[in-house]
Amino acid sequence: MMLSNARYRKLVLLLSCVAANVLVGLYAVPALLALTGLRGRDDVTDEASRHVATAVFDHATLPPSSPGEYKSGHRAWKQDEIRYGYVLEPPEGHYCEGRTVLIAVCSAVENIDRRNAIRSTWGNSTLLSAAGVRLVFVVARTDPTRSPPGIQGRVVAEHRRQGDVIQADFIDDYVNLTAKTVAALRWIVRACPEVRYVMKSDDDVYVNVAALTGRLEDEHATQIAVFNVDERSASSFIIGQVRN
Repeated sequence: MMLSNARYRKLVLLLSCVAANVLVGLYAVPALLALTGLRGRDDVTDEASRHVATAVFDHATLPPSSPGEYKSGHRAWKQDEIRYGYVLEPPEGHYCEGRTVLIAVCSAVENIDRRNAIRSTWGNSTLLSAAGVRLVFVVARTDPTRSPPGIQGRVVAEHRRQGDVIQADFIDDYVNLTAKTVAALRWIVRACPEVRYVMKSDDDVYVNVAALTGRLEDEHATQIAVFNVDERSASSFIIGQVRN
């Protein structure tokens, strides 16, 4: 039996309402729950994120790291990279005493030859002391899956012999370069608060120490002459290469 036009229209309208209700149940309700924060998993994730953000500033209250915490890939390293302290550190208290400039050289943990090359050239301790400059190398922990055998033992021996190595407690990897810089700054703020200027460099860079100190003196004088600031404020500036 053929349906009349009126009944056909009613059937189509009914089926359309059913389909609309199904779509609302599948998409609209979960979206509303997500927006209102009623989903338990999102609450847990947000809470965990807040703890990670807090841990960046208060690593002393967190448990020590272990190699197993770094087995889940780069993303896990990025979450944990700034939460912990340091494996090796130069002696605190007098490391920067009497120095105006501290140069922090970020180096791959296995690049021992590069660090020795710096120590024997522009980073020679006698030359730096005469210019009022101190040098520190910043590395991170070896990766058991790819670091050459015996590297950690050689780094420990280097630290004992030279006393200028900071080893941060996260895996030394390309994705953690920013974390390495942050680790260097955190250590400098704590261990060398009296140093006036800090320079971040890399182990493949040659630093002209005389030109560096001369540039800092010129900038200091410019701050006073041009901006009429006091002595303390005249040392508070950031310089570097501008890339457009």
